[in-house]
Amino acid sequence: MRIFLIPIAICCLCLSSGSTLLPISQSRTTEVVKQQWHPESRHPTKPRSPFRYAIIRDRTLEGTYYPQGGNFRFRSVDVLLDAKSFSEESLRQLVKLLSKRFPDPEELLVNIYTNLDDVSTPEEAEYISPPGSAVDLSTPKYAWAFYIRNSDGEHFRYHTKEPGSIVKTVNLRDKEQ
Repeated sequence: MRIFLIPIAICCLCLSSGSTLLPISQSRTTEVVKQQWHPESRHPTKPRSPFRYAIIRDRTLEGTYYPQGGNFRFRSVDVLLDAKSFSEESLRQLVKLLSKRFPDPEELLVNIYTNLDDVSTPEEAEYISPPGSAVDLSTPKYAWAFYIRNSDGEHFRYHTKEPGSIVKTVNLRDKEQ
């Protein structure tokens, strides 16, 4: 395994009140991520996922339960998955990758979408509907999945949105005894 150190020079120009440009420079060395090397070549091999996906939202939420008290902490992640790759097997692979990428906190919630039309914009995601408002349960309109990892276990639910199909649940791990 080889580790490379690459010098990086950071330069910026600042404007003083007298309109004189003052150069500021800083040089530092940073460690590059360890790369995998193909044994028959001197060129690094680039990892390639068997399907295309993008993490489009990642947030960690913390707070206190009301009124009973006690703290909570969980991570919520939204993923856009290429619709051509949507299958139970690709979902198993995807949640394994995401669980490895986000080991902390223990509670992880992942919404998996296959069409950008189902994804909330930042403004829509921040909107809190008034109490008693009707909830549209027909969304999302395209294939979706929802993954949960917590102390009670690990599972995901998904729907292909094909005519006659139903929501399926795949249990990956039960509560540890």
